[in-house]
Amino acid sequence: MDRTRTAHAETIDNVLAPLIPRGAAVALFDFPNYPNVGDSAIWLGTRHYLQRNGLIGRLIHIADIRLSKATGLPDLPSDCVILIQGGGNFGDIWPHHQNHREWIARHYPGNRIIQLPQSIHFDDPANLERTQRVLGAHPDFHLLVRDHPSFTIAERICPNTSRMCPDMALGLTSYSRPVSPKYAIVALMRTDKEQRGSPKRRAQHPDVRLTDWLEEPAHWMVRLDRMLALLHSRYPRKLPPLQRLHRELYEHLAEWRMARGSSLLAEGQVVITDRLHAHILCVLMDIPHVVLDNSYGKIANLRTAWSTGTEICHSTSDFDDAVRVARHLVSAHQQRNRPLTAPIAEQ
Repeated sequence: MDRTRTAHAETIDNVLAPLIPRGAAVALFDFPNYPNVGDSAIWLGTRHYLQRNGLIGRLIHIADIRLSKATGLPDLPSDCVILIQGGGNFGDIWPHHQNHREWIARHYPGNRIIQLPQSIHFDDPANLERTQRVLGAHPDFHLLVRDHPSFTIAERICPNTSRMCPDMALGLTSYSRPVSPKYAIVALMRTDKEQRGSPKRRAQHPDVRLTDWLEEPAHWMVRLDRMLALLHSRYPRKLPPLQRLHRELYEHLAEWRMARGSSLLAEGQVVITDRLHAHILCVLMDIPHVVLDNSYGKIANLRTAWSTGTEICHSTSDFDDAVRVARHLVSAHQQRNRPLTAPIAEQ
């Protein structure tokens, strides 16, 4: 295994070790209960951290935003350490996540709160000032970030309790490729508010399989999750048994979403992407790939901080250039006469 990958897990452990006292209970907020596979990868990396450090048995509460709003924030022991899901939603691009973490900070002034590694981006300085007031007023809020530009902002918000830390998904160290290549090139590109460039231009390359992972098929686990959320709100006295069932369901949902996303990527002999966790999953599965960036440089910032994918990742700033690089990688692979495990389909 690449030493860099194991080093990421070790760094995560070293950053968090002094922040979680021995024997403390742990609560995790903002479980990623939505189709974005990248956030499920973060959760699975977080779970892996908890397991390898003997903390999974001390996890007394897990909730997504919808459930927290429906049932309210629970009473927690004063020595319970609160973890908030990492990702790329710290700032004002995704305000419901930001409002949720600030609600948690106001509600638990006596608990240690650890914001797991995030990228930070604010478009409106007034929103940054509000966040500084709310989180700065908390006596024990620790802000972990995964890149240097975010750390510069984090030091303004939490001057004495900000730290650099790899993305939690990097703590997985490796992930098996679930399917054999089906297409020469798969382009998994953002279709949300962080996308850059013209979607119409992307469609001009018939040999490229174009997709995203924000839409998921109907599944019994998704329907069960919605039913449990409704029961939570209607029958609060039944909360403990419902929470145990919901916690088990969360695990399966995250694993199912991770499998769905990794399969989308593994269908390509080469991948093009502007999603940070598509890049991370390609690194974990050893898939050659070409990255563009999102609207504020999220991927480049992470790669600069943690040297991810140095041997299998190529970077461009334009989709047409990315296609040219990907075609070259496919051609080079074929010229080396390495047999493919499955026939490559033409689009």
